[in-house]
Amino acid sequence: MIACIPVVGDVKATFERGKIARNVYFVADIANGGSHMGSIAVACYKPKPGCDAALIDLVRNHLPPLRTEGLITERTPIVMRTADGTIVEIFEWVSTNAIAGAHDNAIVLDLWKRFEAVCWYEAPSNLPEFQNMFQHFEAV
Repeated sequence: MIACIPVVGDVKATFERGKIARNVYFVADIANGGSHMGSIAVACYKPKPGCDAALIDLVRNHLPPLRTEGLITERTPIVMRTADGTIVEIFEWVSTNAIAGAHDNAIVLDLWKRFEAVCWYEAPSNLPEFQNMFQHFEAV
């Protein structure tokens, strides 16, 4: 399931695809006083056994196709690793419409299928690092 916390009005999108559960949380970009239409996403990917390198490769290479599709901004993503090896990625969708459109985009669906082969999606709130006020992560 992907849960979207609204950044514009009361927009909320929730969906479930197959038996794979996904959790991505969106928070408003406050750099422009909250008026920026993009949505910052925090995605957490827990690698399946033996898939660490494949996951890192996928995380390093999945944003250019999303940019080509006009779904994410040019903002530089932040990618980090937790103590248990979970990869946390922070990136920006161009809008809530882009988020909604991603669910029907063949390129995005293919990327999600590739992610599902090498990782499980995790909610940030389930990671010990997000239980501390000022946690440090390994940069990836």
